[in-house]
Amino acid sequence: MNDSLTLYESIAPLERDFQVKLKLNHLSGKYRSHWHEHIELLYFLSGEFEIVCGEAEYTALEGDLIFINSKERHATTCNCDGEYMCLHLSPEFFSDVEFNGFAIETHIIKDAFIKECFEKMSDEQKNKSAAYDLRLKSLAYSLMAYLISNYRRESDSDTTSSRSARFLEMHDIFAYISRSYTASLTTAELARHFHLTEQYFCRMFKKATGQTPLGYINRYRTEKAAVLLKNTDQSITDIALSVGFDDPNYFSRTFKKYVGTTPREYRHSI
Repeated sequence: MNDSLTLYESIAPLERDFQVKLKLNHLSGKYRSHWHEHIELLYFLSGEFEIVCGEAEYTALEGDLIFINSKERHATTCNCDGEYMCLHLSPEFFSDVEFNGFAIETHIIKDAFIKECFEKMSDEQKNKSAAYDLRLKSLAYSLMAYLISNYRRESDSDTTSSRSARFLEMHDIFAYISRSYTASLTTAELARHFHLTEQYFCRMFKKATGQTPLGYINRYRTEKAAVLLKNTDQSITDIALSVGFDDPNYFSRTFKKYVGTTPREYRHSI
């Protein structure tokens, strides 16, 4: 996928839009500054890592956890061959629970419960026995409940309150797009829905995300189309229509812009 959006990083959706993604990563060098809607938890297995998260810098070693909030810019550097587990939780993971008005500590050092959770999640993903996805999701809920109970940080300053308000506003916009991406969406309609002027809406969206509302929507639709191309036998035209593209040719050009290949080439490469 090309890098035309310099800060935004999409998290490839899993089959069935599963809300939990765990991956083992190796790093020797630097992973560029970026952001995404997902909450990200980095659990370090070996090596020494330098992490920039927002405006702060942290040094993480084996057994440490770095908690990265949704839409928070971050970058990771390891000068040796380091290994870590990366857990992504989609915004929908928290759709039916209370998760606002506070933050989680960014750097947590060598907590035995956290270590056990990541070991169990890793085992579940490797073995993939019956109902492993339910157990993986259950472990992720247990981990988040533990972090909220033990590493919760209140957000009570005026500056933080202002940031929280902007975060919630953008969170609502992202959630609305995720529910409505199959329909025809225009910036004028989105601005009206959130009781904003179109000019202010576009400026706010670009400032928060680094991209235009239409660019974000098209990339989101492209990600959904990639899942359908991989996992269904639907025609490319039907897939284009199902994810909100009225013109199959425009869909093909947009898909190539973000993925680097045409939809047909992408399907044949799988």
